[in-house]
Amino acid sequence: MGTALPLVTIPQSPGSKKFKATQTKRTPNLTASIGSKGAVKTSVYNTIMLYKENSGMLPKTPTRLFEAVLDYLDDPIHKYHEKFHTNITTVIRETVTEKLCDPILEKILSLEKKVPVWFHEWRNGANIYLDLTEGSIWDKRIITFALLQMIKTLTAHLEEHQLHNLIIIDEAFHLLALPTSQNPRSDEFIAKERLEHVFKEMMEEFRSRGLGFLIIDKAPSSLFKCVSKSPSVNILFTLDT
Repeated sequence: MGTALPLVTIPQSPGSKKFKATQTKRTPNLTASIGSKGAVKTSVYNTIMLYKENSGMLPKTPTRLFEAVLDYLDDPIHKYHEKFHTNITTVIRETVTEKLCDPILEKILSLEKKVPVWFHEWRNGANIYLDLTEGSIWDKRIITFALLQMIKTLTAHLEEHQLHNLIIIDEAFHLLALPTSQNPRSDEFIAKERLEHVFKEMMEEFRSRGLGFLIIDKAPSSLFKCVSKSPSVNILFTLDT
């Protein structure tokens, strides 16, 4: 993860009229990236809407966002049941501590209006290398969600109808492997189920926006089903034993 990874910034919504609809789509991705959904997702969404209304902007980092979520839940005006309040705040505190405490990750995910330089360079044909070999598996998942969301947001209006940019994912099992747990409540299952949904959508719908994917792995059968079903071309090689 270190110095080979340029700063990732997540653009703010393009306009106030679209803000509510945009956050309705983004919030499930944000909460799933840390293995949460349900009541956590609803609380995050409500906090974002209130924060925007009160300050006119969004929290600058995920950690600050979840601090605001805890403030929202602690506000007696909402009158949450004591058991519900205890359970959800415990989950959030443990999640933030475990998955969002890395200061490098915090910097990478800083929320800015300005689009990073590397994205412009990539769109203009430069080869950009993002190194995710270091860091925990959750660092990789969270950054992957952020990158896909950013690319999706900044290319949503384009109509290329020919290949303009290519995303190459080597050793894809690090990011796109099927969940080892089939428990729908496990944080791994929640994160990977949502990541597969986002990835499938981008592979199938963003072709018309000039975006292509080249996915490389030794065992494609162990990856998300969309990895082998969605591409128009699959290239297979046998491995020497």
